[in-house]
Amino acid sequence: SMNTQKPPFDNRNIRLAMAYATPKVGLAQVQGGSVVIDSMTPSMFSTYYSSPNVPEFDLNKAMQLLAQEGYGPGNPLRFETWVYGGNTVVMEAFQAVLRGIGVEMSIRNLEFGVFLEGMARGEYQMLSGSWNNVTGDPLVAIENYWSGSWGSRNISFFQNDRVDELYELAKAAVDEQVIIEAAREVQEIAAAEMPIIPTYSQLAIFAMDKRLQGVQVLPSSVYSFRTAYFE
Repeated sequence: SMNTQKPPFDNRNIRLAMAYATPKVGLAQVQGGSVVIDSMTPSMFSTYYSSPNVPEFDLNKAMQLLAQEGYGPGNPLRFETWVYGGNTVVMEAFQAVLRGIGVEMSIRNLEFGVFLEGMARGEYQMLSGSWNNVTGDPLVAIENYWSGSWGSRNISFFQNDRVDELYELAKAAVDEQVIIEAAREVQEIAAAEMPIIPTYSQLAIFAMDKRLQGVQVLPSSVYSFRTAYFE
């Protein structure tokens, strides 16, 4: 996530440059047990849409965008990224890629509580975090871009009038197709503005006796055995 209210990520071209410089496949391999996200929301959501406009790994394009904003060998882009827990190794891999195009990214590893407090107050420039859907609500996916959720779901502090309008439309809708179409447009806007860089999803791997049937795994990762039985 990039804080769109703070330099340097209040600049759309800088955000896009970071997206083009993100080797999603490589970072997913470093993390392990992960699959690349090809959209602006993970596939766990019913509002998932793989926009063809999501930037793909292209260091030349990244350098071109940086050059347009005056960054290069004589004036390297510098910023700090916040991480917590096990994200450090992945961000160190990203740091090495950025170093190769002349970008100086420092990494600050914080205790999780401190990380969350600073994130909510918008004190960071870039951070590495995660999201999930514990309710199954399809609107959760697009709250990442809704200004009414600043510092909560929308941790990039992104603001776009059309996105806000679409969110309110989807929130009031009872027709799921209206929600899906609104979410699709939100994701197209997000792909163009790139407040966050969805990178990979970690796989949740479950094992059970093959005789056990009817177990439900809920979006919150809670198991329901109410309809379970053995064959």
